[in-house]
Amino acid sequence: MLSYVINGDDTVTITDCDTAATGTLAVPATIDGRPVTSIGNTAFDRCSSLTAITLPDSVTSIGDRAFDGCTSLASINIPDGVTSIGINAFRNCSSLTAITLPDSVTSIGSGTFDNCTSLASINIPDGVTSIGINAFRNCSSLAGVTLPDSVTSIGDRAFQNCTSLTGGIEFPDSLTTIGINAFDNCTGLAGGIEFSDSLTSIGGSAFRGCTSLTTITLPDSLTSIGLSAFQDCTSLVSIDVSTGNPAYASVEGVLFNKNQTNLVQYPAGKSGAYSIPDSVTGIGVGAFRSCAGLTTITLPDSLTSIGDEAFEDCSTLTGITLPDSLTTIEARAFQNCTSLAGGIEFPDSLTSIGLSSFRDCNRLAEVTFGANSALTTIGSFAFFSCNDLAEVTFGANSALTSIGQGAFANGPSLTTITLPNNPISFGFGAFSSNPSSLANIAVHIGTGTLAIPTSVICQASATLTLLGSTEVAALEQQIAALQATLSARDAQIAGLEAEVALLEQRPTLEELQDARLGSVVLFTELTDGGTSEVSFDFNLELTDDLTSWTPVANGTWFPSFSGGVRLTVPLAAEKKYFRVVMELEDEGESD
Repeated sequence: MLSYVINGDDTVTITDCDTAATGTLAVPATIDGRPVTSIGNTAFDRCSSLTAITLPDSVTSIGDRAFDGCTSLASINIPDGVTSIGINAFRNCSSLTAITLPDSVTSIGSGTFDNCTSLASINIPDGVTSIGINAFRNCSSLAGVTLPDSVTSIGDRAFQNCTSLTGGIEFPDSLTTIGINAFDNCTGLAGGIEFSDSLTSIGGSAFRGCTSLTTITLPDSLTSIGLSAFQDCTSLVSIDVSTGNPAYASVEGVLFNKNQTNLVQYPAGKSGAYSIPDSVTGIGVGAFRSCAGLTTITLPDSLTSIGDEAFEDCSTLTGITLPDSLTTIEARAFQNCTSLAGGIEFPDSLTSIGLSSFRDCNRLAEVTFGANSALTTIGSFAFFSCNDLAEVTFGANSALTSIGQGAFANGPSLTTITLPNNPISFGFGAFSSNPSSLANIAVHIGTGTLAIPTSVICQASATLTLLGSTEVAALEQQIAALQATLSARDAQIAGLEAEVALLEQRPTLEELQDARLGSVVLFTELTDGGTSEVSFDFNLELTDDLTSWTPVANGTWFPSFSGGVRLTVPLAAEKKYFRVVMELEDEGESD
């Protein structure tokens, strides 16, 4: 049932177990008289029918994934001599309810008890200095944990989704680092948390979604807090910072950087109205996210940027006034602020509105951009599914150049859009995902009305670029010049066609050749100013050498039977050659 290897020091390592093994299994202390000292990598991997395993006291190390996927394993002992437990050693042991670690263990590796969903309790020995990445992730039945004074670091996602971890956690004085998502979504973690002066950094989203936390106290030593560290802590009413902290400050339970120029986190459990101090220039990522009790917010004239997700899911926020200093609204900044009603006037200083920044703000009715707005870009889906949004207005001198995909789509109330006189690029579906919903939308450029092809705006085709008045005037001049050139060409063509018509009235070469067979063809043409008659002169000449021709003077002309004339000439005895000489007299000229 068990496979093993003999090591160079004459000890034994268990390397494999038949996956068909069931029930209880005891690993022997010796094999062939040699001590069993280690459980090798993946030795019991996917032995899903084993319910209990007993390890001998001789075992000192447990390898990576040694018991991974033993889904029926409910109990196992860890001998006192064990000093090393490998990565993912007990991962996915979903039936394991409790385990005792010996004092000889100095670290809990990455994923050691990851996804042990039935693990309700565990002791962490005093000698442990680090808790690895994913060490207790998804241990959803873990009700409590005590961290010894020896622990200096808690790894990324170490206790993520430990939703039954109730009550407070006492963090030891030795702790210096808490990793990313370390206690993310520990919804049962209740009460207050106070950190000792040894703590220097808290990773991003470390306590995100800890919905039962009420207060947090940060020490002088803390110099780094990651993004969204306390985001979505919906019961949190206060974040306090020691006055001697060099990096952070707290005012009325709200977390700022030391100089109070950046608002880092507003406790999501606070309610009512809030005025941001005049010193603030930036609102951090997710700073007000899920503040369901926040009804109104006053932004200072010093504010220049609103970060990603800053006010996302502030479902009771009813209105907002943006200061003239604001330049940037990042992605999802006001997404799903379902009570944000009326209109918003965006300041001329604003240059960009990010992805989905006002998405699902169902009650927002009107957005207006000033006459000299510096805004160049509206991100994709920025105002998507704003059900009450009826009118969008850009000032005539707005710098707008780009409206992203679906920016104003799925807004059934949208009737009027006024755009500036600029070249503007539209992403597909900018105003609608359904062409029929555009039927009542009027798009204005200055004082004119523009019919935008729904096939371009509503479908996944190339983007459409609208040209402003300056560009249109230039194009009209080019078109006029081309039309003049075409008219001149048309006149030339008409002249050539007339000449061709005259030429076509004359006989062809073939027709002349046919006419000359057995005859002589003379040509004449009546022209303006010429005579209206023509005369023909016929003379007969003779020769005996074909070089010297002499007119015949003694012939007699008679009418011929064919209707012509006949000349009869007496012949001499010698051989003679005759020729007929004809002259055509027309307008005084002869041919």
